Amino acid sequence: MYIAWSKKHSHYVLLDIMAHIPSVATIAEYFRLGIQTGLIQPENAIAWADSEIAVAAPPADGIIEVAWSSSPASTMEALLAVPGERDKQLAGRWLLGLLGKSDLNSEDALEAAAKRALYIARDAELGDETYAQFNAIDDLISLASTKTYGTFEQCKSELTSTLLRIAQGVQFPPI
Repeated sequence: MYIAWSKKHSHYVLLDIMAHIPSVATIAEYFRLGIQTGLIQPENAIAWADSEIAVAAPPADGIIEVAWSSSPASTMEALLAVPGERDKQLAGRWLLGLLGKSDLNSEDALEAAAKRALYIARDAELGDETYAQFNAIDDLISLASTKTYGTFEQCKSELTSTLLRIAQGVQFPPI
């Protein structure tokens, strides 16, 4: 906790800086969901765990198990076992932001990204409205691929803007 002067309100405010630092469990959830959707490789989670071990004495519970994991399944299991409060929605928004920065220059990449966005919205519990938005975009991509309605460029624009809008204002994980 620290005290800061608020120019807007002309008084001091008490800020909890720890409230803005995501938990280790939330970062573990980011990696777990990322691996589950194919957006992140297990090696990235293991590298994160190794870096946590290098800087933390002792490392947070469960981190050593992530570092020692030897397969995608064991990595996901170890990430799920990291104790603490998980902010699934924050982890999901991080992943959508990462997905929004990916290369979507082919129809296959665009279709895969839309499917990943659907899975992330569902698994990160981002709500029915967010899921419906990605479902509608997925439908538009299907229509554009059969030349029934819309174009690839319109779909790409819609998906990218939706991904970045949902991830807007979220600071990416401190990794």
